[in-house]
Amino acid sequence: MLKTDDDTVVDVERLLYWIDRKFSHVAAHYNESGAEFGILWRQVPVNRDPATKWYVPKKSYVGRVYPNYLNGPTYLLSGQAVRNILQVAPNVSAFAVEDILYTGVLAKEAGVAKRDVAGHFRRNLMVGVNDLRNLSYNNSPKCSDQSHRVL
Repeated sequence: MLKTDDDTVVDVERLLYWIDRKFSHVAAHYNESGAEFGILWRQVPVNRDPATKWYVPKKSYVGRVYPNYLNGPTYLLSGQAVRNILQVAPNVSAFAVEDILYTGVLAKEAGVAKRDVAGHFRRNLMVGVNDLRNLSYNNSPKCSDQSHRVL
């Protein structure tokens, strides 16, 4: 499963190339636990400031530091990782910071392996809309005058 932000453009050929050449082989080593791939964040303190968008109250998560998690415009989860995360989800209090909830808290509870593959996810490559319109596979009517991230 690929999770991507709404302002991110996915180079599907590049994604499929890396799934075939690398990610599926790595995920096979974690057949029972599943694997997730993306930009790994480590030892991030829990945000307790209710004025921010990333606020998480103690009743939702009691720890002072989050489990390592994937964050950024895009991350990839094996099918087994998704199944394992969904299996433990009813046992965990939900909160609004979905990257941390799914790829950190729930993934840790489910025993899902994490792989930091930040080099495969071009986090800060920005292109303009005119560049996007020149891509043969992008005929999206959703294009605006904003820039978008590219995977």
